[in-house]
Amino acid sequence: MSRTRSRMSNFDAQNEATNGLLIRLQALNQLSDNDFTVNAARFLLFLLFLVIECLPVTVKLMQQPEHYLGQPARAAEASRLTVQDGRDSSLLAPLAVGRER
Repeated sequence: MSRTRSRMSNFDAQNEATNGLLIRLQALNQLSDNDFTVNAARFLLFLLFLVIECLPVTVKLMQQPEHYLGQPARAAEASRLTVQDGRDSSLLAPLAVGRER
């Protein structure tokens, strides 16, 4: 029983002495409630991280499909046209850019 009490008192003493993340976040919250500059800096940091997180998705949505599909899409289209009409090679001429016929 005394061993358990000594462990509990040790645990409580260590918890009171630590400067963990939760304590730091609570201190930042209290500090930003009273100071406009700290609150503005906190908000700007939030926006910075938000932009960094959303930037790859935004760039991907702004690109045209041929930029990231490129050659595999053209090859698939050429093979589809070849299967549909094997005799008419004039349909494949626009897709065969850069290749010898």
